Amino acid sequence: MKQVKYTEEVTSAHRGWLRRLLSAHEIAALLMLACGPVDSTAATADFLALQEVGLVSMVNERFSLTDAGSTYLHLLRERR
Repeated sequence: MKQVKYTEEVTSAHRGWLRRLLSAHEIAALLMLACGPVDSTAATADFLALQEVGLVSMVNERFSLTDAGSTYLHLLRERR
């Protein structure tokens, strides 16, 4: 029950922050980042697209998930 409440809170808090569907490559990039930061030299254009929508940020020349990116992955897991 608590998990459902968390999902509802996150969904209402981030309503409208993602206005388009992510491509399979962008989702794969998010999954890579779930394991840890990725060096900017190894990143693809998908990482830049994710940065534009706020799911990824650049920290010390490495891409990493933002809170919104982590939330997005959490919601994907919930929907399976």
